[in-house]
Amino acid sequence: MAGPREIDPIEAAALRDELALLLASPAFSRAPIMKRLLEYLVAETLAGRGEQLKAYSVAVDGLGRAPDYDARADSYPRVQIGRLRRLIIEHYAQTAPGPAGRLSIPQGRYRVELDRGTAPIEPEAPTAPIPVAPARKPVLLWVAIAAAFFIVIAITAVVALVILPRHEEVTTGSSRPMLEIAAANAKTPDSDLSDQVRAVLLDGLRRSAVFDVRTTRSVLPPDPKATEARYRLAVDIPPGDAPRVTLRLWRLSPDRLLWSGSYSLPSADVRQIDIVQRLGPAIALISRADGLVAAQEYASAPAGPYRCMLTYHRYRRERTDADRGELEHCVPKSIAQADSPLLQATASYLALDRLSGSRGASHRKALLMEAQTHAQLATTIDPTDPWAVSAQARVASVQKACPRAIRNAIASADLAPYEPVVLADAGVILLNCHDARAEKLIRDAITIDAGPDGRFYWALVLVAIDRGDRALAAEALDRMTPPVIGRRPRYHLITAAGYAMLGDNARATAAWDQLKAADPGVAANPAQYLERTGISREIAARVIADLRKIGLASG
Repeated sequence: MAGPREIDPIEAAALRDELALLLASPAFSRAPIMKRLLEYLVAETLAGRGEQLKAYSVAVDGLGRAPDYDARADSYPRVQIGRLRRLIIEHYAQTAPGPAGRLSIPQGRYRVELDRGTAPIEPEAPTAPIPVAPARKPVLLWVAIAAAFFIVIAITAVVALVILPRHEEVTTGSSRPMLEIAAANAKTPDSDLSDQVRAVLLDGLRRSAVFDVRTTRSVLPPDPKATEARYRLAVDIPPGDAPRVTLRLWRLSPDRLLWSGSYSLPSADVRQIDIVQRLGPAIALISRADGLVAAQEYASAPAGPYRCMLTYHRYRRERTDADRGELEHCVPKSIAQADSPLLQATASYLALDRLSGSRGASHRKALLMEAQTHAQLATTIDPTDPWAVSAQARVASVQKACPRAIRNAIASADLAPYEPVVLADAGVILLNCHDARAEKLIRDAITIDAGPDGRFYWALVLVAIDRGDRALAAEALDRMTPPVIGRRPRYHLITAAGYAMLGDNARATAAWDQLKAADPGVAANPAQYLERTGISREIAARVIADLRKIGLASG
């Protein structure tokens, strides 16, 4: 088998530039699956592996299929590649190509090429007319006429969907803001280090559910046809034996510095994995669903789509009735205006949240079905979206389908390594299934979370309770800090349970008293509250048992 083909640097730069133009177009902004597939094909082509691409690798690595995918029995990647070719053709039918030429995917292959010609690319037509058998009976003639009529109706509907403006396009279009990673400081002596840092930032930030990302080179003039950037991340790496990476996040037009941070690197020849570990918290702070850009977008448009997103994350922390009521109103409304995997995953979460307080088998079954339906809709919109995969994992966990829950939980964590909520959720789901990898995922969430209150140590306490690990419980309790604002009943409940497990009655009782003052309802029914936060009944029973040993949670 031939090895990777070396790509000419000029050709590679031209391919990247044309890719950026396509990804910024309205057609691709409405098609996240096609967007990620095209990015994957271009990345493989630039790596010299375009000729070696097969249906299996496209399905698993490019489209997020499970590793046991059978390319011989499933034509999914070929169908999606066909869709991608048609989308590219539609793009060039409305937009002239950039200076690099047209981007294309040759028939029968998966590599990406640049066609520098000016003739429009047309879809392949059949090489010969398809013979039609003559009708033998009058009834067959009427059947043929009826079939032709419905085919015309179907074609008209498809054309209308493609050509006519849709409500979703009006609502969303290019609604996701563009974040631009600016070129590194020209004084940086080590271009390889600069390229590695930019590659890590690009890989991390492009996973965000909040914004789109592109890079810019200072030596090139701005492309007038490109989508206007709303944010810019400036990267500076001053010279030195122990380099530091300074990041500055700007809000453009008018320019305003939103945040800056400085991160040290061990040396100029640092490994890429070390760069990922050092810059991970910064990537998470900027890109997560309740991060800096999301908060800025909400501040700019308080009635916009980010209000619902931020309310969801606040509700998960605070559990207030007010936030719950707002979510019940804004999620269906937002889905009707501009559907997304995150919104459908949120709707699934809300259905499971109602499940904890429901009574009657039929009602619980209906709520579980509702949660499962929203989770499936999320993955239908984008099967590689981490929030969608996480929703599938939560539903499977409630159904006690641990193999499926574990598989989806780990997949969601792999898809969103810079989203602490997704990582912590995956850890809790693995905990419910008594999987030893739960601790690592929770620690990963703690590591990249920039919050001052260590908001995921509570999950580590639950791991300790499940294992009976006193050392781990002591470590997690020592690092937990009281919430700065809000009621946070979970903090007081888990703290009381942790100290009860360790036999520290005084601290456990003090935490329990704080819980009763902050939220008497949770103190009266802690098991129901734990179920609402995604904890299995088995783990919740162990928490309650430790509390009852010292005379707490007697109800």
